[in-house]
Amino acid sequence: MTKNFSAKELRCRCNVCNREVPNECDLFALRMLQRIREEVGPLTLNSAYRCPLHEDEARKDKPGTHNQGIAFDIRVPWGRKRMRIIELALKLGAKGFGFGNTFIHIDWRIQADPTSWNYS
Repeated sequence: MTKNFSAKELRCRCNVCNREVPNECDLFALRMLQRIREEVGPLTLNSAYRCPLHEDEARKDKPGTHNQGIAFDIRVPWGRKRMRIIELALKLGAKGFGFGNTFIHIDWRIQADPTSWNYS
């Protein structure tokens, strides 16, 4: 899909579709993820596209940003690399930021102001 991200690693990882559903990642969001990767070095994705049957998507009233193909969960601990990823994502127009202990969620949702949350 891009220089550093394969179609396989961008696919849904749920047990329902069994990785059979091709990813539907938004090309703009993928280009922005690639630009972040080029600046900070290798990135490991915990999650990218999620099919509608994915357990986290199936319980939502409307499709989430992963199902829309505009979100990525990047495995990265707290520290300088995490901050650099956030800074770059903001400059590249990302609007959604979720913070977990071992990963960050970044998405390119359409809204006026950036938003953030944490995972408990």
